[in-house]
Amino acid sequence: DVERSRGLGDVYKRQALLASQVAVVPAIAAPTANADAARGRQQVVSQLWDVMGMEALMPLLRDEALIEAESMRSEMFAHGREAGWRDRVAQIHDPARLESLFRRGVQGDLSDLPDPQISMALDFYRTTLGQRLIRLETSARLAMLDPAVEEDARQAFSKAASHSDPRVEQIGRLIEDADLVGPNVAAGMNAAVAFSQGFAQAGGFDMAITEE
Repeated sequence: DVERSRGLGDVYKRQALLASQVAVVPAIAAPTANADAARGRQQVVSQLWDVMGMEALMPLLRDEALIEAESMRSEMFAHGREAGWRDRVAQIHDPARLESLFRRGVQGDLSDLPDPQISMALDFYRTTLGQRLIRLETSARLAMLDPAVEEDARQAFSKAASHSDPRVEQIGRLIEDADLVGPNVAAGMNAAVAFSQGFAQAGGFDMAITEE
């Protein structure tokens, strides 16, 4: 009986050990799966950053913000209290800070599962045509920091339209098919609301600004 009890005890011990191992496997697997998913998202973010030429875009976004800040200065600081305004705007739009916000924001919005649309977009923008489009957009935004260049572009487009230039129709079709107007208007409105809310929180307005 004693030997039989020992034998049963060993069986119970082995069963208990097996049960504990089975219970531990999901606990180990879950962090591993989460870590793999996080690494996958980081990889996609890095691919987007590199392929889309974001490093060249960040200083441009800062310069655009500084130009906008200068145009706002006379309206916002009528009594000459603008000390540090330009420096603060430059700090907010520091390229390194923008990169960190971009990476964190995109990674937070990515799904753990591969997104076929992102893969397709990356495949396209890796092509010679895709890279050329990215370079052209960046160079165009850089050139249009000069108000004279933007005015020249408007006049050139108006002249082309008056002469029925085929490119005018192509540009119009691109704007419509790619749905460029709606998202840009929405982005501009969201940016305006975000700025107003931040400005209000810092005491810039007498009353809070709402999305309505």
